[in-house]
Amino acid sequence: MGFGVESNLLVCEKPEAGGKKLSTPQRKFQKLPSARDTIGCAMQLYDWTQIEKEQMSPVLVRQVIHGENITVARLFLREGCSVPEHSHHNEQISMIEQGTVKFVIGGVEQLAKAGQVMRIPPHVPHSAQALEDSVAVDLFSPIREDWIRGDDAYLRK
Repeated sequence: MGFGVESNLLVCEKPEAGGKKLSTPQRKFQKLPSARDTIGCAMQLYDWTQIEKEQMSPVLVRQVIHGENITVARLFLREGCSVPEHSHHNEQISMIEQGTVKFVIGGVEQLAKAGQVMRIPPHVPHSAQALEDSVAVDLFSPIREDWIRGDDAYLRK
């Protein structure tokens, strides 16, 4: 599934349409299709209240959404929760919504509090510890294929 703009016309290619372009030929004053016409290919709405909460350990709960190129995880960390040092090929952005998390990234300690955002480059060893009950939203690119496969034992301790 994909979409793009050809001149002033939004084009949507949906697999269920056999890969055919769902646009009409361009005219001088052609309007872009309405959101209702393209919503199936352009976006998907998620509601955290409807995403399964996975109990990773007694002190860590995770919710995950996997897109085509990005993984979004919402993590609930109880005070004292520790994510051991690890690394991965994904770039990571951690947005702290609530609480305080101590990160050690490449051997450098950094506190991140509610409202702050931490960037972790690919392949850099890092760990995290919740200094108080915390909620973080982590973005990973590319997607966390290891999580999809179930290779996340380091979080289940």
